[in-house]
Amino acid sequence: MEIVAATCNDGVRNGGEIGIDCDGPCVKRCYGRACSLPDHCWSGVCGTNRTCLAATCNDGVRNGGEIGIDCDGPCVKQCNGRACSLPDHCWSGVCGTNRTCLAATCNDRVRNGGEIGIDCDGPCVKRCYGRACSLPDDCWSGVCGSNRTCLAATCNDRVRNGGEIGIDCDGPCVKRCTGRACSSPDHCWSGVCGTNRTCSAASCNDGVRNGGEIGIDCDAPCLKRCNGRACSSPDDCWSGVCVAGQICS
Repeated sequence: MEIVAATCNDGVRNGGEIGIDCDGPCVKRCYGRACSLPDHCWSGVCGTNRTCLAATCNDGVRNGGEIGIDCDGPCVKQCNGRACSLPDHCWSGVCGTNRTCLAATCNDRVRNGGEIGIDCDGPCVKRCYGRACSLPDDCWSGVCGSNRTCLAATCNDRVRNGGEIGIDCDGPCVKRCTGRACSSPDHCWSGVCGTNRTCSAASCNDGVRNGGEIGIDCDAPCLKRCNGRACSSPDDCWSGVCVAGQICS
């Protein structure tokens, strides 16, 4: 029978090692030993108390016989590319339509891959709620508040975010998007439920304040101006009345 020499990476406690592949003749230190750097430890984890920690399936390090970081081997979660039937089977939390675990990304609507929040911070460019910002594009929600911090996604922020199908409609929002079934105007984000029982898009002549209008069918996206706004002719005003050629009334 061939005799194989003991090594410090054979996954066996041998050759005078104190633990599996650690201490004794090995450079790497076992669980509980003093450390100042992760590289000192067999587990690759040097705790806040300056001692080597045991390998676990949630330490963000490939160790303890894992095939990938915190997946397969002794871990329940499956690595990218492995078969799955539920998101919970996968380390990434994403089971693709082809029934294989997908890699974590910054747009998969799952907090994974070292993200601080869902698809924000950590490895992602977009910043989470409460973080400093100077532009809407800095934030995952697409909303940079007046206090220069990223605001949480809501159903009335005029931005498509937070899993919405359209701007402030469907997904987590109660209001329904254009083209969706309705039985009353209140069902629709536009406030207009058409004669065909589907939500109609906001327009500048639907008699409803919607679509970013300042008043009913006036200002913002609409050409006609609301009462109190400057005018030079009646045609400037939604009311059709320009008092003294100056103010819509």
